[in-house]
Amino acid sequence: MRCTPMVVFTASVTNEDDIFQAINADVKMTHPNKLVQEAIKIYTVAIHHLLNNPTMQDRAQAAYDIALNMSEDGIEMNDLKGKRQSVRKWLLLAA
Repeated sequence: MRCTPMVVFTASVTNEDDIFQAINADVKMTHPNKLVQEAIKIYTVAIHHLLNNPTMQDRAQAAYDIALNMSEDGIEMNDLKGKRQSVRKWLLLAA
C-alpha cells in the first residue's frame, strides 16, 4: 500500500540510487526484512517504468522483464518454515 505513493513521490527522480535511498528510509521503519526491502525496490522500479512510458507498446511486459532482471542476483532467505525464498521466485510464480 505504501509502494505506489512512494513511486509517485519519486516519479521525477532519475537517479536510481536516490530513489533507493528514499525507499529504504521509508521501508526500514516497518520492514526490517532485507527480502521485503528488495521486493519493494524492484516493485518501485517496475512501476516507475510504467509511469514514465505511458505510450510504450508492451510496457507491462517490459516492466516485468526489468523486475525479473533486477531480481537475478537478489538475496535468498529462509522463510519461517525453512523454505528458501527470493523475489525472483515470487516473480516467476506471478508469471
